[in-house]
Amino acid sequence: MSTGKELHEPLELRNNVSESALADFYNPSVPLLCTSQWDWSRIKPLEKSRGNWKEWRHYVFCALSHNGLWDYTRPDCTPPNPAIEPCAHAHWVQNDRRVCAFLCAGSSAYEMQVVVPRERGAAEYWRLLKERHTKGGPMEQLYLLLDALAVRAENEESYPAALAKGFDYVDRVSDMGPVDTDLFKQAITVHMLRERPYDQFALLEDIRRGYDTNAPFTGEHIMRFAEDRDQYRRLRAAHPTSSTTAKNRRRRAARRR
Repeated sequence: MSTGKELHEPLELRNNVSESALADFYNPSVPLLCTSQWDWSRIKPLEKSRGNWKEWRHYVFCALSHNGLWDYTRPDCTPPNPAIEPCAHAHWVQNDRRVCAFLCAGSSAYEMQVVVPRERGAAEYWRLLKERHTKGGPMEQLYLLLDALAVRAENEESYPAALAKGFDYVDRVSDMGPVDTDLFKQAITVHMLRERPYDQFALLEDIRRGYDTNAPFTGEHIMRFAEDRDQYRRLRAAHPTSSTTAKNRRRRAARRR
C-alpha cells in the first residue's frame, strides 16, 4: 500500500533542482569579472633581462585583486560543477581566460617566446612565470650579487636611489632561495677580478661547470684557482713569449718619446 512518500520525494527533488537551476541562472555563484580599468601603459612589460618581476608582480596583484580575479592565479581555485551550475561554470571559464589575457598583455614579445601564452589555466600560467623569474639557480644568484656589487652612487644620483638598486638585487637573490657562504665567496672573487676579464671569465666557467655537474665550486676551489693563476703569471713573467717581449719593447720606446 502506498503512503504517498514515494511520490513526494521525487517531486521535492525536482523542486530543489529547479530552484538551484533558477538561482544559477539569475544569480550565479561566480560573477563575470573584468580588468578593463587597468592597463599596461604605466609599467614596462615583463622581461627577465629587465629584472622587473617584483614591480610587475605587484602591479598584477593590485590589478587582479581590485577586480576580484587574483584567486584565479592560485592552484586551489577550481571551477564549479558544470552539471549543477552551468552559468557559474561558464563565468569561471571566462574569468580564467581574461586573467590569462591580462598576463599575456603584460609580457614582452621575448618573454612570450619563452613562456608561451595560455588561453586557459591562469594558475598554471602564473606558476610558469613565477618559476622563471624566481628560481634561476645559483648562477643567476651569482650574477645578481655581481650586479649589486657593481652599483655606484653617481654624482647626479641620490644615495637612497643607488642603495635601492643594490637592495633590489639582494632581495631578488633572496627570493630565489638560500645563499651559502660559497656563493658570497664566488661573487667577491669574480668582482675582484673585474680588471682581469680573462681570469674572470675562466673562473665563471669553472663555477658554472661545478653547478652543472652537481659539484659546487667552493672556497677551497677558488683558492686553488687563484694559486694556479698566480703560478701561471710568474711563469709568463719569467719566460716571456716573443709577442710579450715585443710589446714590452714598444712600451719602453713609447716612454722614451
